[in-house]
This record gives sequence, C-alpha cells and structure tokens, in this order.
Amino acid sequence: MRRTQILLEESQYRELKREAIATGKALSEIVRECLASHLAESERDPLFDLVGSIRAEDDQAPADMAERHDDYLYGGRK
Repeated sequence: MRRTQILLEESQYRELKREAIATGKALSEIVRECLASHLAESERDPLFDLVGSIRAEDDQAPADMAERHDDYLYGGRK
C-alpha cells in the first residue's frame, strides 16, 4: 500500500470517525472502501443505465429493433 495524506472537512471527519467507531474499522479502511466503491461505480458502463429505461408494449416496439438498436439509441444511420 502507498501512504497518502488528505484534507477533510470537519463534518466529513466527524462522520468518518463515527462510522469507524460503529463498525470497529480503522479510518483508513473506511476511506479505502469508499474510494473503491466510487471507482467501481465510475467504471460502470453507462449503456447499462439504458437497460430497462425503454419500455414499449410488444405491439409498439419496432419490428427491426434488434437489428437496428444502434440507430434507435444514437439517432439514425451514419
């Protein structure tokens, strides 16, 4: 591991300390967990956010939706 130093707002430090006491973990462990969670979230493919966002009844969906999904997502053929 690498050692680093960060500056926290007083309120952030209080919340971090409270979490450490409640969980029995070290402050550094909680910071690492928060950072890992944030980085994992930012690596998530934004296209997964589209899954389930487009809803249509079977009779309303275009017949060629599977073949031309890029056209429907990105606005036509290029």
